[in-house]
Amino acid sequence: MCAECRGSTFAFSAARCAATLEPPVSRTVVLLKDGGERRYAGVLAELLTGCSEGWLDAEDALVPVPASPAAVRRRGFDHAADIARELGRCVDLPVQRLLRSTRGADQRALGRSERFANRQGAFEVDGACGLRQAVLVDDVFTTGATFDAAARALAGAGVTRVRALAVARSV
Repeated sequence: MCAECRGSTFAFSAARCAATLEPPVSRTVVLLKDGGERRYAGVLAELLTGCSEGWLDAEDALVPVPASPAAVRRRGFDHAADIARELGRCVDLPVQRLLRSTRGADQRALGRSERFANRQGAFEVDGACGLRQAVLVDDVFTTGATFDAAARALAGAGVTRVRALAVARSV
């Protein structure tokens, strides 16, 4: 656990990141997310496959952390859903798009406490969940605020074990 997270309590029980957010991974994330190069979702999913070997369970469902509605409108797609779909193919696990983003400003310019405040209550579970175990999938883990808010929504819907998996850790 990093020094920044030490002493923090998260709604997810564990997290893994495939790489640090630096070239060439950072460039690949930007090309997917902001450049619309959706083919890179498969490349990033392969990185996640490598770091999650022996960590994922057959009972897990992959749940992408949804982008905000404004980001989806701007991009025309949800990058985390693309990564999760490709990861699901690689590791033979189901992908369930259970979460809906209800609000929240872009996190990039916010500090740690602002990120947690911005994400509080930012996700809702669509429909009946019925899962016991979920692995949240996203592109970047910075403070854990987004994963925490998504995990809280899943826990509120009855998911008993939630873990987090990100392509890159921002340092």
